[in-house]
Amino acid sequence: MKNYKKFIGLALVLVVCSISSLKAQNNGNNQIRINEKPVTNPLKRITSLEAVIFNYNTKKYKGVRLPANQQYGFEMEGLATQFPNLIKTNAKDYPSGKNSFKKVSYKDVDVANLVPVLVAAIKEQQIQLENLIQEVNLLKSK
Repeated sequence: MKNYKKFIGLALVLVVCSISSLKAQNNGNNQIRINEKPVTNPLKRITSLEAVIFNYNTKKYKGVRLPANQQYGFEMEGLATQFPNLIKTNAKDYPSGKNSFKKVSYKDVDVANLVPVLVAAIKEQQIQLENLIQEVNLLKSK
């Protein structure tokens, strides 16, 4: 039960953070979007993800201006297995001396596109919950 509360909390945070993105995706212009189909096995795919807490190495990469506070994300190997198209590689140049720069690359998650999968997973979970409630009520009535 504790994991489901975390899952629903994460889903709500992602939904709130991505409202403007969803409005852009659902602009009603069906001529732009092609090959639209339902997400398959959303609950199984979402529950296989491992949420992690991490910090960026701000001492080693001072010039990159990475956030110093604790960050939340996903273990990248699991995410790559379930949603490879949601991983993007970013690169930043940072000063490494007088008139010289180094480049650092890191992987990031396109959380806005994860929101529809979360919604599909919540809907699937709701169906399971309703089925269990019906089963309990049936057993109580006997």
